[in-house]
Amino acid sequence: MTIDTKITIWRAILWGVSPIISVLIIWLANHNIAELQSLKSKQSANESEQRIIQGVTEFGLDKTKDGLPGLSVSLFIDVTNLDLNSRKFLLDLGNDNKNSLSLYLDARNNLVYRLIDNYGETYSLNIKPGLQTFRSNQVNNVLIEYGHSASYSIMRIFINNVEAARQEFKFDLQFNGTSELILGTAKTGEVSGSYRVHSLVVLEGVFNNEKRESFYNAVVKLNENLDRLKY
Repeated sequence: MTIDTKITIWRAILWGVSPIISVLIIWLANHNIAELQSLKSKQSANESEQRIIQGVTEFGLDKTKDGLPGLSVSLFIDVTNLDLNSRKFLLDLGNDNKNSLSLYLDARNNLVYRLIDNYGETYSLNIKPGLQTFRSNQVNNVLIEYGHSASYSIMRIFINNVEAARQEFKFDLQFNGTSELILGTAKTGEVSGSYRVHSLVVLEGVFNNEKRESFYNAVVKLNENLDRLKY
């Protein structure tokens, strides 16, 4: 006897005893199943969001634990005006159509890290403003990373020393960065927002976790010293 057959028999018995009771029991069972599915869906979404915030992916952690060749850009920035309904470039590095690395706020004020490789293919990470990421009218440290090897590449962004997003590739993502870096607008002259850059550091390579922590502490101290020099 299958499970479906047993359910059918029990429903027949229930209808024979009391149609009202049977309807109530079946409704409660279906209602509880729906609530359980909804709860599981919410838990799954929360777990997924937490994994993204913390950057917990075994594939990536194994590949970056010793660092990688590539490029890292760290800046302390205070965004003071999010009213412009357009892209607001914080920095733009490289060429127009390829070998370009950019950081900007889009029209919805999501923080976007965009990389265009030397074939003209575009890759990007998008971060929504919030308590776990960046907030306007306060100083935030943003670290963007591009690392690569023969069979693995990664784009990653940290907000205040917490990994906020990453994208990984099982191939060598080719990006030949240049020294042409523009702050406050795009190379095309696209309008910028209103913000203050407190400090900017550009380095070759991607740190391992220990060196990244040391670097973050060093740039925090540097930024504090620079702020004291202003007064």
